[in-house]
Amino acid sequence: MIYISVALGVEAKPIIKYFNLKRDNEIKKLQVFKNERITLIVTGAGVLKSAIALTHILSQSVIDEDDIFLNIGICGAKSRKYQIGDIVLCNRIINSELSRNYYPDMVFEHPFKEGSLESFNSPVYNEEGVIGELVDMEGAGLFEATTYFFESYQLSFFKIVSDYLDGKVTEKDVETLITSALPEVDGWLRKREEFKVEREIQFSLEEIEEIERVKS
Repeated sequence: MIYISVALGVEAKPIIKYFNLKRDNEIKKLQVFKNERITLIVTGAGVLKSAIALTHILSQSVIDEDDIFLNIGICGAKSRKYQIGDIVLCNRIINSELSRNYYPDMVFEHPFKEGSLESFNSPVYNEEGVIGELVDMEGAGLFEATTYFFESYQLSFFKIVSDYLDGKVTEKDVETLITSALPEVDGWLRKREEFKVEREIQFSLEEIEEIERVKS
């Protein structure tokens, strides 16, 4: 299963359409959309709020070592080395309030730009005090929550640059940016799904005796 989290309904809308997801009406407190391949969770914005929402859903799920977690969402960029619409795979995630740093495993090849993401509890409209190259309001909370359910290699955080910390982005802009990014993200994701963790084969005592008999 691929678990995707977004903060906002406007970010979820193009993902629901692209993957043809259906609302899970058994879950009342949060918006969750599913098909056989993907579970999409709308957590709401905010470091703590997103962590609580994601934990609520994942604690009801059976996670195995081949499952994948993605965070997809818009972000502000501190530097104009990133262009509007760039897809950035985060290699460092900073909890601004707690001054904590997290490092997702970057073990899979990818075609995306990389960058550091800093998560704040409120909107950021200037560069003052910003350490990360990118800014959002949920990434750090999501990382903290997912580490209770996933290994680091299972986590990927994709941010699409929407503005330069000036707040000049509309809901239509968000939909357009996410829609444009999805084919490339999904192309990478399908290759990523081919990776399977090798599992140690367990034999019963009778099977071991039979193997030894055949070998001799």
